[in-house]
Amino acid sequence: MADHEDHVNLLGLAGRVVVVSGAGGGGIGTTVAAMTARAGATVIAVSRSKENLDEHIAPLAQQGLAMVPVAADASTDEGIATVIDHARQADGDLYGLVNVAGGAEPSTWMPSTRVTRADWRKIFADNLETAFFMSQAVASELVRRQLQGSIVSISSISGMNTAPFHIAYGTAKAAITAMTRTMALELAQAGIRVNAVAPGVTETVASRTYVDEDPERV
Repeated sequence: MADHEDHVNLLGLAGRVVVVSGAGGGGIGTTVAAMTARAGATVIAVSRSKENLDEHIAPLAQQGLAMVPVAADASTDEGIATVIDHARQADGDLYGLVNVAGGAEPSTWMPSTRVTRADWRKIFADNLETAFFMSQAVASELVRRQLQGSIVSISSISGMNTAPFHIAYGTAKAAITAMTRTMALELAQAGIRVNAVAPGVTETVASRTYVDEDPERV
């Protein structure tokens, strides 16, 4: 019990509201949502799929964690508006955002000579655009309400190191790093911290599926 209380006190999230996009996939987003709620926050858990929320977020709520599942597409203005509405209605002050939504399916792993405009635009929309406009919406809400807070985006090691056959994904993730640096400078005076984390290959439901389907390609 003491360890749990120390964890809550250390992070300072008790009574605060945190949005986590991409929370329903059973991977990084679900884990972030769970850990954030265990630290005392009310989590606005966002996923395009209600089924994924039912599978991965509902059990956490049944454990007593403060989860607000929101089935919304964070890559659209309408979806983002829905997320912000739920954050406003939640019990506590909005504090932050973790951008996890994104990724790239194995079908998009290809030489740069084969990438189509449709491939490029989809990966940028799912990764960079979603992270930026979610960050913009949460930052605007924090500034409007004169609240300090924190925004964290999940980037990727692919955006830092050369990764053959991942040109669109790697470029989008590198752009998230540039976006993060710019927003951090702009929002510092408002007391809003903006950071990015660049994990390597992580074992998740999605990554295990990719390996099972095509181990040689992975």
